[in-house]
Amino acid sequence: MLTQVCKRTRSVTGVEVSRETLEFGGDLAKKSFVSDGQHLPFREEQFDEVLCSSSIEYFDDVVLLREMRRVLKPDGSILLTADSNTIPLPRYLELVFRRKNGNIVRFYTATLLWRTFQGAGLRPVKVQYLLNSWLSDLYFRLGIIVGWTGTLWRFLSFVGFYPCLTMDTRVGSAERGHTLLILAKK
Repeated sequence: MLTQVCKRTRSVTGVEVSRETLEFGGDLAKKSFVSDGQHLPFREEQFDEVLCSSSIEYFDDVVLLREMRRVLKPDGSILLTADSNTIPLPRYLELVFRRKNGNIVRFYTATLLWRTFQGAGLRPVKVQYLLNSWLSDLYFRLGIIVGWTGTLWRFLSFVGFYPCLTMDTRVGSAERGHTLLILAKK
């Protein structure tokens, strides 16, 4: 997703907690910064859009969202994904997921994420569940087992992406999923 965003915009600035992850990402962003997200190294109203992928669950969400709001221009947009966990996992898979993704503070429901954005002074526009069909659930579980890495996972991702997307669109649940997507305005 980030690669597509970078190709379509004139300027991309990246923020990451880990210097190693920034280096792994290569030259996607023209400028990159190490930050915990709760003290962004930018002036007020600097950006038109903020994209945040699967990070909010690791931080004090209101502080993080207020920082994003601070750096957004008036009427700027935030597009964010968050872990949901509203499709229950078997206990052993939940333990593996938590072990591999160590510091998750909370999982979100659509209502909780909407209210959290409002509490940070943002105007939610749309929230929807992703990874919300039985096929996406199966792939999500496989991803946990293989750690979302390796040749097997790359193959499964390539083979399964479009069928999962199709299933999510046609028969996925509007009430639950493994991931949430939210669009909000300043």
